[in-house]
Amino acid sequence: MEFITVFFRKFLFEFIFTSDEKAQGYKMLRRANLSRMEFLIYLGIPVSLVHLAIFYFSPEGETLLEENWRLGIIYAHLSLTILFLFFGVSAIIINAKKQHSSMAGRLVPHFVFLTIITAGAVIAGIDQLVTPAINPFVVASILVALFIYMHPLLSVVYYLIGYLVFNLIQQQFQTNQDILLSNLVNGFTIISIGWFLSITFWRNSIFRFRKEKIIETQKNELAYHNEILTAHAAELNVANRTKDKLFSIVAHDLRGPLANLSSMIHLIKDEDISKEEFTSLLPELYRQTLLSNELLENLLSWSKNNIKNSVANPEEVDLREITEEIIQLYKTQIEAKKLIVENKVIDTHIAYADKGMIPIVLRNLTSNAIKFSNSGGSILMETIMANEFIEFSITDTGKGISDEQIKMVLSNEYYSTPGTAGEKGNGLGLLLCREFVEKNGGKLSISGSLGKGSRFSFTIPVK
Repeated sequence: MEFITVFFRKFLFEFIFTSDEKAQGYKMLRRANLSRMEFLIYLGIPVSLVHLAIFYFSPEGETLLEENWRLGIIYAHLSLTILFLFFGVSAIIINAKKQHSSMAGRLVPHFVFLTIITAGAVIAGIDQLVTPAINPFVVASILVALFIYMHPLLSVVYYLIGYLVFNLIQQQFQTNQDILLSNLVNGFTIISIGWFLSITFWRNSIFRFRKEKIIETQKNELAYHNEILTAHAAELNVANRTKDKLFSIVAHDLRGPLANLSSMIHLIKDEDISKEEFTSLLPELYRQTLLSNELLENLLSWSKNNIKNSVANPEEVDLREITEEIIQLYKTQIEAKKLIVENKVIDTHIAYADKGMIPIVLRNLTSNAIKFSNSGGSILMETIMANEFIEFSITDTGKGISDEQIKMVLSNEYYSTPGTAGEKGNGLGLLLCREFVEKNGGKLSISGSLGKGSRFSFTIPVK
């Protein structure tokens, strides 16, 4: 009993689409059938027209029976020509409009199947007027099996309908009982062979569909894994570039301040300097410490942003409050250069941006303005409303910036140049400013010229 159950399930699996396969499977077969229907015009009609021409221009039969046979064949092929034209044009229209799942797209193959096998039965019956052969029925039964994919249950019904027509017409035209019996038996054998061929091609079409699905699935999986590998390779490449740039910046910018700090501490430790000299070195010690801390914070923020690809988490940001805190942070450097810093950031201008990123942007722009300002110069911070954005700007009267340097900042290239008092220029800070501003939906703009100061501004959304 178990063997029968297993066999039955295997049989169903081989000859019937599963519920997951039905939609795509039947659509594929309808598309294949309708594509083949077009050959009714290119092949079926010419064959019928040749038969028409041969029988129409052949000499009239010597007897009434032969003449009736000739006329019967002519009318049968004339009818076939008209039907082939109708079905062929219908298939062309359906294919052109890609309406394979429409009612017409579903029904046309069934009508063609029945038309061909019925026509074969009719013509084989007419042939009985002059010959006992049933070749038209043989050709029709084999042709539909090769030409049209049909569900096994439907094909057996259609073959039985064709055989019923064949049986009735044979009895109508064949008067010799022995020949009639032979033809009926042969006819049943023919539809059995035709049905076997039909279900074999049907089964093969299901196998081919499943094979194509497996290949498609494998291709999709390969493409998916390739995308993952490509993404990982890109991430690794970015990480390697970030690492290389990080080491380069550390070697170039961070080593100097740390070396200076080390030298000062060494002098203090060995008591090679007097108390007065130590006191005079404190401002420089503070400046070097602040510079190192600032650069280190930028390095950490920049590496985190590049390696982890951080995203902005916007919330309300008080620009006035942040700029006041930054001015206090750099108070010693501002006083050392005797700079006039004017904060015209409006209290009511509340931005909607990441609270971790925007202070870094403001701190770097302020530090940059201080470093490149001449002694006794001025720095102006201000904000204006620009539609749904706040535009923050910081303008200085320092050494300015060249067009080439502006291009480097805006094209994500790192550069470093010393300030007016020999401070290390933090090109990394400007790169970080541009990246963080863009992550918050804004845009960094730079203007200025050498010797005439510079203006850095960026837009930032409001809530």
